[in-house]
Amino acid sequence: MLRTLAATFLCLMLSTPAWAGMEEAMVAYSQRDYRAALGEFRALASQGDRIAQYRIGKMYYYGQGVPQDYAEALNWYKKAAERDNADALFSVARMYNSGIGVQRDYIEAMKWYRKAAELGHGDSQTHLGLMYFVGMEVSRDHIEALKWLNIASSLGVDVAPRYSDIVAQRMTELQTSEAQRMADDWLAEHLTPK
Repeated sequence: MLRTLAATFLCLMLSTPAWAGMEEAMVAYSQRDYRAALGEFRALASQGDRIAQYRIGKMYYYGQGVPQDYAEALNWYKKAAERDNADALFSVARMYNSGIGVQRDYIEAMKWYRKAAELGHGDSQTHLGLMYFVGMEVSRDHIEALKWLNIASSLGVDVAPRYSDIVAQRMTELQTSEAQRMADDWLAEHLTPK
């Protein structure tokens, strides 16, 4: 028992400086002190912190405290995405989807949206559903589209129910039931405590 307590205390002591650095960075960022925020984020990012890596990417994307540089933004977003940061995965997908800083590539966008969607990122689920609905570089698949839009709706994405209704109008009752079953299965698998 004493060893467990000591190990827990040691873990808390070791993680406190990193948490303090993130807290300082976020406060500086919210106060638009981008120089201070960037310094803190860089220190954390060098230790592999995916939130800090994503934030640096965001700063380059919007030119906050640094010159706007989409290539550098993409570089930082991808570092965070490699560590399963869903916001970073979405940001990479969005850049490929719209051709910002990279050659527009819907297949590449879909790959990144799917990774983020699988992690529960609602906006990515919505985009993925719309790509299947429209058939952007994939075969049009209304069942798959409605599945992802229903998942996003269940997770509270405001626009997803409206899109779900549009997709469902073009489907049979059997198809909408299949899409809902698939969405329910995904939600049960991903949201059930293990």
